[in-house]
Amino acid sequence: MSQKVHISLGFKRYNDQQLATLAASVIKGMTGNKAFSNPPADSAAVQTALDDYNAALAATVQGGTTATATKNNKREVLMELLDKLAHYVQTHCGNDREGPVVQRLSCNSSAHRQHCFRETRDRQRR
Repeated sequence: MSQKVHISLGFKRYNDQQLATLAASVIKGMTGNKAFSNPPADSAAVQTALDDYNAALAATVQGGTTATATKNNKREVLMELLDKLAHYVQTHCGNDREGPVVQRLSCNSSAHRQHCFRETRDRQRR
């Protein structure tokens, strides 16, 4: 009997850069993916949230409580969208552990998460 796919929601503990990397990877895996044809958040909305988050993240370099609060708010918006997508993928993946989106969202242990980020970074560089 095969194990059920369990999508981790551990990305809520990711640092800022890990969250941005995961979001970019999920967008890439979901865009045009016929296996996930009706997601609760479309790729354009997630991309906009990621762009807003990255801009807010860049603005925190100068410091300040307003910039940090803005970044945290944008992070929350992005995480809400990723949370919706994670639940959707778990429901609609058909227990296919090998699907690229499933692999990106299933990184739940620290060691496995680091492996996933290295793989994602390598794929994005190609």
